[in-house]
Amino acid sequence: MRKRHGQASSFVICDMLVENFRGQQKTSQPKSIMTMMRNKRVDITYYKALKSKQLAHDIFRCDPERSFAILPSYLKMVKRMNLGNIIDLVVDEHNRFKYFFLAYGTCERGYRCMRKVVSIDSTWLKGKYNGTLLVVSAQDGDFHQYHLALAVVDVKSIASWSWFFTKLLEVVVDEEELVIISDRHPGIIAAVADLYKNAHHGHCI
Repeated sequence: MRKRHGQASSFVICDMLVENFRGQQKTSQPKSIMTMMRNKRVDITYYKALKSKQLAHDIFRCDPERSFAILPSYLKMVKRMNLGNIIDLVVDEHNRFKYFFLAYGTCERGYRCMRKVVSIDSTWLKGKYNGTLLVVSAQDGDFHQYHLALAVVDVKSIASWSWFFTKLLEVVVDEEELVIISDRHPGIIAAVADLYKNAHHGHCI
């Protein structure tokens, strides 16, 4: 700290976070970081606390660019070490991430013993590049959730849902006994109607 710069830099605060939170899954929220620094008689803005948190997060979890860069290598090893996996990675014309699908072979084989009820849901990913996580689960004989497949897409749209259900057909076969449960997203409704012509489609309310 200097007279002309009375606040600690985000890199200094990041070093403190790494020291205090090493081994933990996540760091404190920006307001907690501001309180921590205030206890040390240093006032920082919310933006600086957020930037420090992001720097520490990149150290703990690896920065997003590197994570996307090593994804092909990870998938290659998953395919090599686990037989029967269904994997697909789609990139755009600039070789940037677009779609990703993963269904473990063991989950696909276990589905044969599950109830013919499949639940589809999605949630937004929070991070530098955002995106959407798509998840498919079934039910066992005791009504417990059974994971089947997951995917990450850029946005929820008819195109992304159609691609997803095209891959899902390799895991969940279209048949009259099958019931697909989802919300009322137009992309899901259009994709199911186009690709799962024999299955029944219900909506959660």
